[in-house]
Amino acid sequence: MGLVGLDMARGLIDSLSISEPKRVKRSLNEYVGMVSATDVSAPSDFPPFDRSVMDGYAINMEPGITSYKLVNGPLNPGEAAYIMTGQRVPDGCNGVIRVEHATVENGRVSWNKEARYWSDVQRKGEDIRKGDNLLHRGEIITPYHLSALIMEGQKQVDVYDIAIGVIAIGDEIIPHESEKEGIRDSISPLILNLMSFARTSVLVIGDNSDEIYNSIKRLKNKSDMIITIGGSSVGRKDLTKESVKASGELIFEGVNVNVLKRGGVGMIDGKPLLILPGQIVSSVVVFHEHGLHILSKMVGRELRRFESVILSEDISVKHDMDSTYMFKLNGGFATPLRWGSGLYGELASADAFGILKCRKEYKKGEEIVVQKLIHRP
Repeated sequence: MGLVGLDMARGLIDSLSISEPKRVKRSLNEYVGMVSATDVSAPSDFPPFDRSVMDGYAINMEPGITSYKLVNGPLNPGEAAYIMTGQRVPDGCNGVIRVEHATVENGRVSWNKEARYWSDVQRKGEDIRKGDNLLHRGEIITPYHLSALIMEGQKQVDVYDIAIGVIAIGDEIIPHESEKEGIRDSISPLILNLMSFARTSVLVIGDNSDEIYNSIKRLKNKSDMIITIGGSSVGRKDLTKESVKASGELIFEGVNVNVLKRGGVGMIDGKPLLILPGQIVSSVVVFHEHGLHILSKMVGRELRRFESVILSEDISVKHDMDSTYMFKLNGGFATPLRWGSGLYGELASADAFGILKCRKEYKKGEEIVVQKLIHRP
């Protein structure tokens, strides 16, 4: 097939029929970090009543009144009642005076700050309205969702039980925890940690067509997606793509963009297969470009994050092919890092990558679009 254009590769992925993963119910703490399988709407307003956001005095404010009578219960004009943070305000309340601004004397309260209607009162439904979306299908559930779900009484959430099988390929590769001689597998641990929302399994195998073929078949039956790492170039021992063809269908073997070039996509009996190169930067970029695209189709929500940024310095692209550059982002500005497909140190400093046109001069201050790297899924 040869290399295809990036737009064509994206179109081919869009055209794939990818099955939705199995849905399961998970309870509090179990669902954090997983992908929501459904929209979750608020069953009620929050807060459920008007409440004070400060310790102080609830008042029934009247223009011209500077001293309010302290009472218990409902407030008439010119009356006040002591209240604590989070407490429901009494009927008749239309503002709260903070305790540090108040003076109490002879059963009356006055203050040294200008009073404003509804100051320091959180109105019913001001934070969350009944029917508001707390979660969207395909959204990764974070600890910040957790508190809102708890306050709205959502004890269980339907999430996707996504299973992904990873195959690291190479005669020279050993498992990362092994003490044997060889090159430790440094790519699959990184890729796995970018997919904390999924159940994963890893096989480390040699450059052997039968072993690659059998590993793909073995993982296919228990995975929603398969990822291979390595063996994707054009050398004598690069056997991955031929094994994919033997196992199913190779959708495309790579794209005509430097660094992304050797990443491909296949389908094995209806299961998507992502081919990652054996170079660290290339592998990460292909995962973000093609892998997150596939996963986005799987869960029904875009997981890739694109952003327009301003170049902080000139870039001269001297390659004869469009090229992927890594960037450090700071306040909307993008600083290019050293170019290359296997630079571990540069990757550790990167926040995003962008694809720049071949033989083009980019000037400081020019706007480009980058895709942000996942730091915390």
